[in-house]
Amino acid sequence: MPETRDELPEVLTLVGQGWALAPDAPVWSFLPAVFPRTHRTWVRDRSTWYWEEWVDGVHRGRSVASDEDVADVYRLNADHAGRCGFPAWDSTRIWLLRTGNGLTVERVVDRVARAANRRLGGVVASPELGQVAADVVARALGPAAARG
Repeated sequence: MPETRDELPEVLTLVGQGWALAPDAPVWSFLPAVFPRTHRTWVRDRSTWYWEEWVDGVHRGRSVASDEDVADVYRLNADHAGRCGFPAWDSTRIWLLRTGNGLTVERVVDRVARAANRRLGGVVASPELGQVAADVVARALGPAAARG
């Protein structure tokens, strides 16, 4: 069966070197843009997209997503990135991030979400969310962010 993005050998290699997949939720599609260059990398996306089926909390399997469904996801990601003030999301890339300071990418995303809830009243794709994320990432990475 073709591989999902987290099953690709090149992704597994980078994860083994301390990188983490960027979140795949559309609202965070811009996140690699606010990480320093030294803390972001990408591989060509040759993964297969699937739909997971769950019934009453029980996994029933997965099926390959249609080209139309994948195109819709790409459009949604590009729309969210654009609303946050960043170039359109590039569907040919799988982004990976690293913090380099013991924090996980998930923790950084949690901090961004908490800050957005405090400052903006929620996590909504907007230029303000992009700025909140940039501020939080800069603080979380400290001097590493300034060097990147």
